Amino acid sequence: MTGCGRNQREVGEGLALARLLRRLAPEANDLVRQEKEVANQLRINLDQSGGGDFARFSRNLTASVDALTAIETRLAELRRQVHDGNFQTPLVLVVQHDAETEFQNQIDQIEGFVTLARNIELRASLGRTQGFPEVDALIHQLVLFLTQPHEDALGSQVQTLKNEYRFTDTQIGT
Repeated sequence: MTGCGRNQREVGEGLALARLLRRLAPEANDLVRQEKEVANQLRINLDQSGGGDFARFSRNLTASVDALTAIETRLAELRRQVHDGNFQTPLVLVVQHDAETEFQNQIDQIEGFVTLARNIELRASLGRTQGFPEVDALIHQLVLFLTQPHEDALGSQVQTLKNEYRFTDTQIGT
């Protein structure tokens, strides 16, 4: 193994984490894609909320909340897989923490979307059919999310490990 003069344990941990992150990256990227699709559908639904078909608006809102919740659940599972890695060397721990933070930030963002959407649902169940104060806040958050440039999930963490330990794609696997 290549390792820049580091001890074998540290290099081994770095390689194990790089392989784990590389294995999880395709699903993490797919979840980001799904989240963007649902966020866009939710934004469009919110834009059309004053259109009069409140029952359809409500069904679409519920479907978006359910889809976001499913994505959040899967992200939490991926985060747990990264967290459960048994790493002890300093750099590997930093990269592991960074990957966990990336997942947690995405989970927190979804929780914010879901909370605002559920508040809208609650107001609707209490009889309100328009003028939801949460709509503007949710649309703003969705637009910010949708306009962010796409970065490969876990890409920066894998690249850090590749650079630091001089791993090749062949060593890490795809």
